[in-house]
Amino acid sequence: MKKLIVIMIVLLTGCLSLLPAASGSLNPDWIPAHSKWVIHFDQALFSQTRLFSILDRNWRRDKDSIRSEILDELDIDITKDLKGLTVVGFDNIDKSDKVMVVLQGSFDQSHLSKRIRNKEKDVLAKVIAGVQVLCWDGDNRLFFPEKDVMVFCESKGDIAELVNLYQGKTKPVSTSSPLLRMLSEAPRNAFVKAAVTDISGLTRYAPKTMVLDSASVAFFMALESRENLSMLLKLVTESDKKAQNLQQVISGLLALVNLKMLNDDKDDEETKFFELLNGLKVTTEGNRLIMDFNYPVDKIGQLIENMDKKKSREHDELPRDMKLEKE
Repeated sequence: MKKLIVIMIVLLTGCLSLLPAASGSLNPDWIPAHSKWVIHFDQALFSQTRLFSILDRNWRRDKDSIRSEILDELDIDITKDLKGLTVVGFDNIDKSDKVMVVLQGSFDQSHLSKRIRNKEKDVLAKVIAGVQVLCWDGDNRLFFPEKDVMVFCESKGDIAELVNLYQGKTKPVSTSSPLLRMLSEAPRNAFVKAAVTDISGLTRYAPKTMVLDSASVAFFMALESRENLSMLLKLVTESDKKAQNLQQVISGLLALVNLKMLNDDKDDEETKFFELLNGLKVTTEGNRLIMDFNYPVDKIGQLIENMDKKKSREHDELPRDMKLEKE
């Protein structure tokens, strides 16, 4: 289960305004009142973007892609079966795995249950708060609160509360909470949106950096608009001066990278990925550090295609025995 959560968070981090709300949209009633952070990925919206069509072609060629890993893990095709994905953190997960994963989509509950029973050891069906919950490996729990909705949880103490939340016996997060206020900043065509009121709670899944260590609250969103991929990250720091210092440091690093690109004579596709940094702008608003990224989707697609071609060339140049080993 830990592997599955990591895969899903990578998918969220790996990766219109006129459209109506899709079936993969975030449901605030799924967020417990004591949640510290929420990350939501709307696959129903994302599947309508140009970026998705580019990534989908790449995923289908790459048997080691995230899409393939999830398909192998749960027999779920994220390009067909998945509509939305929500990851909610209740506490500092560096100390305990209080994480809930909600999947919306077209799922065959009976098939998934049988698959888990065949793949895992010591699978038990327990009735918790009147709902049947599949449990295995001591810390994995799965239940189906609604048709086409699955919920995973690792914490034994939280599973009953989650069942009660879905049954309406306990209240979800308040509409006036900082989490929902930040999430409401995202426009309707944002296929990824996230809000964090305790960044320290994500230390297990993110490397230590000066930027993250200097912030306490964060908001992120990603969308496709006017043929551009747009991403926005807002970090709340302890003071205006801290935000300005971080802006200067990041701007200096960007300048150094650009200088290296100008002086680099190699025609390396990986080096060309640094061109993406030209779409990044770093500003401040009081104690907020704002990182705004905009870049043409077709240029991103060309970079991905070139990297894929380079990978294929390198594979073709390997000796036959090494090819078989990799395959």
